[in-house]
Amino acid sequence: MWLLMVLFACNTKMDEATIKGAIDSAFKEANAVDGHYGWEMLGKGQWFKGSDFDSACLKENELAFSNYGKPGQISPVYQVQHMLTASTQRGYCIDMGTNLSYDVQSMEPVSKHGSVDMQEVTIKFSLDDATPWFSCLNEDVLTRVLFVEGTDGVPSIDAKYSMAFQENNGCPNPVPAFKNRLASAKPETAPERAPTLDDIRKLAQQFDDALFARDFEKAQNMVSCVNLYETNKWGTCSLAELLAVGPSTHGESRVEDGSPWLEYTQYNLKALAKVVKDKEDPTLFHVVMPHRKTKKDRSFSVQWANGRLKIFGVVSIMGAGLTPLRVMNDLHDKTYRDAFEKRLAGEEVDYKGKLLDPNAEEEE
Repeated sequence: MWLLMVLFACNTKMDEATIKGAIDSAFKEANAVDGHYGWEMLGKGQWFKGSDFDSACLKENELAFSNYGKPGQISPVYQVQHMLTASTQRGYCIDMGTNLSYDVQSMEPVSKHGSVDMQEVTIKFSLDDATPWFSCLNEDVLTRVLFVEGTDGVPSIDAKYSMAFQENNGCPNPVPAFKNRLASAKPETAPERAPTLDDIRKLAQQFDDALFARDFEKAQNMVSCVNLYETNKWGTCSLAELLAVGPSTHGESRVEDGSPWLEYTQYNLKALAKVVKDKEDPTLFHVVMPHRKTKKDRSFSVQWANGRLKIFGVVSIMGAGLTPLRVMNDLHDKTYRDAFEKRLAGEEVDYKGKLLDPNAEEEE
């Protein structure tokens, strides 16, 4: 139960306007009320803290799986992961809606002894354009019971965070608004010249720096993306696909970082060895480097798209937790390149070209 202390200078009973004014001041002090509100979902692996949500509601609305072995743990389904738009040290932020506000549900006197006046006030939080996640919050999260006490003195707020919608919220509120995964045209126009290693190193470092700064919107604008889990595959990537991707050239990973985009192949872009033009797509170029330990060639790709060079990313492996964008796709290798083309055409094969259905007949 939340306690709100309000002191008054006069020996008078608090009026409704005074009580509401004190609550409103506390609410604005404790919350970001403008823009999109990010709810911090704690966790960085497969499972996240979900005890504030009604698990039956999450299941009914196809928002998240529940860990039946450990109640209170959830994992968001791929189809709604695009509603996660920011990363924190402890987890990720769900865009819950805009313009957080509250309504007073009831106001009842508790006691009146001399100069002391106490009122029990119930409020309920609300959001404009609320996403389905908001409707699945438990009732005790959406409502708050406050005790407003008036004694001699000027009105003041003691419990600074008593009106916070989510306690200890680590999200950078307001958070970026979620956007649906929308298709774009496949890049077709080749650049006037092939990119050099210096061109690519500059682009890759800017991308790495954006990930280090956790400026995922900037990083996303530097990516040309294909999503193999969508019907329309070109461009149908969201900000969420980058949240679990981390930098590779800034030293040891921090707790808030996702997996390094170079997948531990190298920690220094000086190791980029050569650029190979794709044999089929004139907009695509593969950047080959030796693995720092095995010395086996690995590669990421870049693409000329919308008049500039971009990192080529593929959503290709749906893992536990968030489904990340992959940059190290080794498309310089014919096996992986052919498998990618098959998946792009809708064939049910994995990233190596092997049939996903073990009962399917092999091609002659």
